[in-house]
Amino acid sequence: MNSRRRVNSAVGLLRLHMKVSLTTVVLIACLNNAVSLQGQTPNCRSAAVDAHIKDVIAKLPPDSSMRRALEKGDRGDCIHQPWMDRMKQYGIKQAGFLIGFSRGRQGFTFKVLAATYSTDYADDAAAIIHDRKLLKRIRDEGIEQELRDAVLQKAKQFFSLTWRAGQGEHGKWGESLVDDETLPTLGYIT
Repeated sequence: MNSRRRVNSAVGLLRLHMKVSLTTVVLIACLNNAVSLQGQTPNCRSAAVDAHIKDVIAKLPPDSSMRRALEKGDRGDCIHQPWMDRMKQYGIKQAGFLIGFSRGRQGFTFKVLAATYSTDYADDAAAIIHDRKLLKRIRDEGIEQELRDAVLQKAKQFFSLTWRAGQGEHGKWGESLVDDETLPTLGYIT
């Protein structure tokens, strides 16, 4: 009888060891997959990106916000978004948005208060698109809504990650979107 208990105990320990081993193997496989997925994220610190950034900097005036951000080392996330191609189709390099935000019982609400479209990355009022026909096309053909949706999503992510109690219940936030995933977007709170 004792030998049978020992055998059952040994079999039980073997089963437990196999379960632990299998769990360990699955865990290691998951970690390896996570590491390989991280390796798939775009790299904004490559030689090609650095050369592109230098080219952009050279074309910007010294007092440009974008130039200062790039010289400081700021970069985009290097994730290409479909709306970036649409911006290029319309000659839009940068879209600026003024977003109103307020905090209520259900969390934050956001509303785009104003939008401007620019043909340059510089802070140049002359580059802002005023052509009524082009602005109508931007609205009618859906790119304006795509950009509004993208910037509101960005606002929600920003506020959910960074906003803390006591920082204000309402206000305005300026944010930009650019047609180039290597370039940073510039935002500010008023």
